Amino acid sequence: MLAIGTWARTMSWKHAVCCAAIFLAALSLYVYMPVAASTNPPMNWGFASTKQGFLHAITRGQYEQLRLSFPWSEKFWIQMGLFVDSLLKQYGWIIGVFAVVPAIVLFGGWSRLKPRARQWLIFALASFLVTWVGLIIIIGPDIDKQQQEINLKFFVGAHGFFAMLIGYGVALTLAWGLTRWPKISRRGVVAGSWVLVAYAAIPFAVNWEKCEQRGHDFGYQFGYRMFFPGGGYEPMERDAVLYGGTDPGRFVPTYMIFCESRVAPKDRYHDPHLDPEGGASFDRRDVYIITQNALADDTYMSYIRDHYDYSRPNVNDPKTLEKLEPWQRWVFRQAWTRMHRDSMYPKEPIYIPSPTDLQRAFQEYVDGVKNRPLGPDEKVEVDPQGRVSVRGVGGVMGINGILTKWIFDKNKDKHAFYVEESYVIPWMYPYMTPFGIILKINRDPLPSPAQNPVLWGEIVNRDRAYWDKLKADFEKRPEFERDSDAQKTFSKLRSAIGGLYAYHRMLDHAEYAYQQARQLCPDSPEANFRLAQLYMEQGRLDDAINVLSELLKRDPLNKKIGDAVKQVRTMREQAVDVARLEQAVTAAPRDPRPVMTLAQAYASIGQAGRIGPLCDAYLAQQDISAIDMIQIAQLFIGLNQIDRALAALNLAISRHPNSAEAYYSIAIIRNAQRVTNDALNALEKAVQLSPAFRATAQSDSQLSNLHSDPRFQQLMNPAPPAN
Repeated sequence: MLAIGTWARTMSWKHAVCCAAIFLAALSLYVYMPVAASTNPPMNWGFASTKQGFLHAITRGQYEQLRLSFPWSEKFWIQMGLFVDSLLKQYGWIIGVFAVVPAIVLFGGWSRLKPRARQWLIFALASFLVTWVGLIIIIGPDIDKQQQEINLKFFVGAHGFFAMLIGYGVALTLAWGLTRWPKISRRGVVAGSWVLVAYAAIPFAVNWEKCEQRGHDFGYQFGYRMFFPGGGYEPMERDAVLYGGTDPGRFVPTYMIFCESRVAPKDRYHDPHLDPEGGASFDRRDVYIITQNALADDTYMSYIRDHYDYSRPNVNDPKTLEKLEPWQRWVFRQAWTRMHRDSMYPKEPIYIPSPTDLQRAFQEYVDGVKNRPLGPDEKVEVDPQGRVSVRGVGGVMGINGILTKWIFDKNKDKHAFYVEESYVIPWMYPYMTPFGIILKINRDPLPSPAQNPVLWGEIVNRDRAYWDKLKADFEKRPEFERDSDAQKTFSKLRSAIGGLYAYHRMLDHAEYAYQQARQLCPDSPEANFRLAQLYMEQGRLDDAINVLSELLKRDPLNKKIGDAVKQVRTMREQAVDVARLEQAVTAAPRDPRPVMTLAQAYASIGQAGRIGPLCDAYLAQQDISAIDMIQIAQLFIGLNQIDRALAALNLAISRHPNSAEAYYSIAIIRNAQRVTNDALNALEKAVQLSPAFRATAQSDSQLSNLHSDPRFQQLMNPAPPAN
């Protein structure tokens, strides 16, 4: 563009060179990224020390892709209206109206403006429109209440230009007034000056309650309580591994570990509301902080390996520096002592999955979804070249779940594990217990509440007493009432603990936790949706509708809430059909068809927990055919209850030893679980009972990975009998 301007003689070559130099100087700041990344810093998102990581960082590879929003969509105009409403709420109507004055003057008094004045007004107006309308078109922000608060920061540029337009508008209005009343008195000037001061106080007063942060120690409490929860809980063990899922769950403990722990005791924060003496002695540099949400990202794994893995760079071990470029080795050596990289991380390395392990986890996830239906947030796509990609939150978290389990299994003998939950990772539930505001992942699975009610009684009592006191303390403080971030954060933490109780079918305690989460943050979609889901599983559809309807009043633009209310109302109508189907099952208990239909009905009204007992009761009857029992097993597979499916098939074999179909089904499941020997044993038995399964197995894509196995080939092509 500069070249075109010079060629068209709208700009001198000196100005073009000057602009190009300024542009390149600003762009050169990106050079700092790979230099800083080469020092192995505590925060190294993108891992910009490599070419792949640098491009990943500057192209925003770790963030969502652009979602365009166009003027012909209804959502676009809602977004426009929300932005205008946000502006006027922050600046006030009385001041905001002055932002229109520059446009009126520019178009109404074009001939009376000097060229420089026109240029400035055009620049300010165009910049405001680009950073407002242009940004809405590019990012297509969501319109639910929580996203409105999150997206506000993206429009800070537009807010800045809007403030400029207000200033220009006030100046132009004053200039117009002085030309109209040139002999205004001194008293009038003084009065007008005070009016302007009062105008400046309007946005200050409007935004004070939301922006004032004096005495808001909730972020510190969040970080401190992770390590020292109090309330009858022991401090977090030394050398523990902490999985931090949400943004505060990973960034706040990162600050506590790498900043608060490293300052002099006299400079550490002394919280008057929380253990003021303990703050001076806070030092948790021993903790390994990992975010479980990003493990499937190779650039994130690279930087975590450099922090904690056995392969992390070490000046005293030249082999660990071989992966660095020569200039990076020099930079790292300079940072080793000067920037305290020699003591920044825990001394003892731990196992962190390698790039090969990451690929293996990806393949394990892909193999696992072949024999079960994908969840609503899972997408597995295969391109024409046969390359597989996993998309959607559910898919990525499936891979993350595998990697977190591997890290846990390899390190649990020497290190305690804790988790601040973001998305649910199912394998953790049998191991978890509440630990103040977060959860502890115990070394071994705990007995269920039914197996050890005394243990779980103690767990629940301590947890409830802890949160009752914490909630009461927060509600006494006016700062908490106007701190939406604190409300959302602690509500999320309480919801996660409620999810643990829901998993163990401790429904009353789950409801209590979810209700507390709602009280901490009535606007929380997670607390309300989890409570509504709990009510749906119990058949309390009216209660679920009430919870969601109240949330919809608070967040009327959230389409998901409206759709959920409609869905639950539909379920309530279908509940009448469920009663009819239950009667049909009672009338014909040995017929699998009403059982299957009733199971589907339970799933449709959110009561999937009733499917297992229904099928178990059916299977408990004698003289059920093998084919009917296999259908029940397939139903369990559809629900991703693989253990129940295998139990049904093994029961079928015990009653019908000659059922080749049952053996073949077991072969499919065990192969999906990568238990190759068991899969081949079951397949061998199926072929012995029914040789027709040879052709079936050879064409079955679910067994394609076995085709190269010698034993499989021998089963498919048996040697002819000897003469």
